[in-house]
This record gives sequence, structure tokens and C-alpha cells, in this order.
Amino acid sequence: MAGTDPRLRSATPDEQFREVTRGMVDLHVEKELRERLQRSYDTGVPMRVKAGFDPTRPDLHLGHTVLMNKMKQFQDFGHQVIFLIGDFTGMIGDPTGRSVTRPPLSREQGASAVYTEMVSSEGLIRGSQPTMEYCAFDPSERPIGIQLFGSDPAVMADAARVLSDLPPERRPDLIDINMGCPVRKVVNRCSGAALLQDVPRIAAIVEAMSNATNLPVTAKIRLGWDGHSRNVVEVSRVLESSGAKAVAIHARTRAEKFTGHAHWELIGEAKAAVKIPVIGNGDVRTPEDAVRMLQLTGCDGVMLGRAAFGDPWVFRRMRALLERAEALATRGA
Repeated sequence: MAGTDPRLRSATPDEQFREVTRGMVDLHVEKELRERLQRSYDTGVPMRVKAGFDPTRPDLHLGHTVLMNKMKQFQDFGHQVIFLIGDFTGMIGDPTGRSVTRPPLSREQGASAVYTEMVSSEGLIRGSQPTMEYCAFDPSERPIGIQLFGSDPAVMADAARVLSDLPPERRPDLIDINMGCPVRKVVNRCSGAALLQDVPRIAAIVEAMSNATNLPVTAKIRLGWDGHSRNVVEVSRVLESSGAKAVAIHARTRAEKFTGHAHWELIGEAKAAVKIPVIGNGDVRTPEDAVRMLQLTGCDGVMLGRAAFGDPWVFRRMRALLERAEALATRGA
């Protein structure tokens, strides 16, 4: 990672965190983030970072761009800090223990929908309080999906029931299944991208969840496990026949993780093979990229993740180009 002392890669999480958070002036925020990061690191469950600023409190100003960059730096050390769909809810703690909340920036700027971070199905059915906190969202984030991970069809179905039985104000609009996370701690549990190696299990999970809830069940997948097993078309068909209402495809294999170039042509092949909506993901960084993906693949939507790090305004620029053929200037340009 450019600009980082290589020796820090072998440092302890606390040492790395101190390096990343150097210069933060709000000690309450630092303490809160340290606790959440440590919990994420210990459990292997990725976290959704909520960050922003309170314009009425310049002494607590911690711009979301600064924090996103710092969290990305911590992620680059190898810790599982994941920002999903660029949903940066404006929240900053203040020393009194209150929270200053502002509308979720990505939804405010034009994102059509957002997802939570990955939520453990096991934690959900056990009633784990930290797991339930991962499911919390602001009403202004709707439509929102809660993304589950797990590998046991019965447990995943029970987790879907838990979410379905939540009060209406806490109930998500859909339930998504993570079948694309490449992180070792997740795939070692036969979850995330590991499911792509067990298509019958995928069918069993989706069918069990679809029978357990009236909420739409969707899935996020990759092209396959590696270059020798690109089974995205097969998996997409199985998802559809098992009851999934949509599929999002990251156009890389698990082996590729986030390296190299996304293979958009395989999104197009999957789109041609199924009737459910197909959402494309991978290497979409600009409005022009989004238009090109839609044209080349025929997909029904475009999903952003890393492109929104520190730049939730990218959604507004994409909408302007797609809906009005208007090219808005990049913020700060």
C-alpha cells in the first residue's frame, strides 16, 4: 500500500489502528470505531461503517471522505472492513454519547437501493444483540436489503423467518444471500464464494429461504470459484428455478478477488440465460462505465461498491447521465 510503512503489515491490529487513526480529533469516535473494528477483526464478520459530519459542530467535523479513506487504509492491511454499496449513513458520535444523524448519503445522492453488511445467519437465530445491531437501518435508507451469510439451508431459512417477523419499521424490503465473499474466514465456513462449489446446496438454501418468507430473496454471486470453474450461468439458472427474485453478479472469480479486469461478457451470458433481473457489478467507477455495462451486458441494473468510497455523489452523476444524458462535473474537479 503506497505511503504506508511496510513494517506495519506485521504489526498488531491496535498498532495498525493507531497509525490509521492518527490525527483524528474526536476521541469518542476513535473509541467507537476501535471497538467495532476490533469486534469485526475478532469475529470475521465485516462491518458497515457509518460516517459523516455535523455541520453545526465544526469542532467534531470528521468528513466522511477522510474517514472512508482511513477505513480503506485499515482494510488494505488485510482486516475485514467492508463498505457495501457505498451506503455511508451520516453518523458521528459526540462526547455526550448522543449521535448526530443525517440522511444516508448514497440514497440521498440517487442510489436506487442499498444493502447492509453481511449478517451471520447463526448469530441471527441465536438472537445475538450485536448481530441484530447489524440489521438496523434508517427509514430513509429504504429500499434496503439485509444480506445474510451461511451454509446450512435450515439455519438460513430460520434466519429469514427472524427477519420476516421483525416489526414493519425494522423489517427489510428484501433478503440477500452472500455467495461472493472471497475472504478466507468466510469461505472456510463453506459460506460466501465457497457456495459456488456446491450448486445443490445453493438450490437447497434458496428454496428453503423462499419457502420461509414472503420477502423477496436475492443473491450476490461471482463468476465461479476460479478460472477453471466459471459456472455463473449454471448458478444463475439454479437461483431462478429455486425461487430467487434477482441475482447480482460480480464479474470476477473468487480466485481473482478484486484483481485484474472484470469479465462483463459473462454477465451478459447469465442475463441471456434467465428471466429474473440481473445486476452487474465490477469495474464500474464512472457514469460512463455504468452506461457501457448496461449496453454491453443487457443487465437490468448496476451495483457499486468500492467506486463510492469517499464519493457517494457518483450516484447522482450516474443518474444524470443515464436519465438526462447530462455529464455532471466530478465533485472537487
